[in-house]
Amino acid sequence: MFSGLFNSRLKAAEKALSEGRWDEAYRLAIQPDLRGHRRGGTVLAALAEKFLERARKAYREDRFSEAMMDLDRAE
Repeated sequence: MFSGLFNSRLKAAEKALSEGRWDEAYRLAIQPDLRGHRRGGTVLAALAEKFLERARKAYREDRFSEAMMDLDRAE
């Protein structure tokens, strides 16, 4: 039963990432069991790149607090 929940959450994180819902993907992927899994780590690595990209854009648009939040997530 728990394996099914884990797989569902992992797939949900991957789907959210692929659909551009980065905050949702992040919320799912930072859970300890997903973070420690190979595919969960892949999601987090991809998210780090997306958050850095979004932080740069926010910085260029003088939205500094949003840029800092994304940098924190990327970290």
